Amino acid sequence: MMRAYSEKMRLDARAAVAEAIARDGAVDVPAIAEAVRIANIAENVAREDVELLVMHQAQSLGVPMTFSTTTPGSYLSAASK
Repeated sequence: MMRAYSEKMRLDARAAVAEAIARDGAVDVPAIAEAVRIANIAENVAREDVELLVMHQAQSLGVPMTFSTTTPGSYLSAASK
């Protein structure tokens, strides 16, 4: 079943993916997903669901993805705007 995301969460994910591409040339899916999830904590969406949203954004742009276990701190600025 496909989850319905709020417009704010979709925009946060899109902005965080764009920032990651500009800065790193790749998208760190778990780190960005956690940053977006935290920025939208009131929506109570599981990180795994947000990871799918981030992966779809990255795939639609055809950019490389990484799956590290680093902390999301550097992506919070894009996700919280």
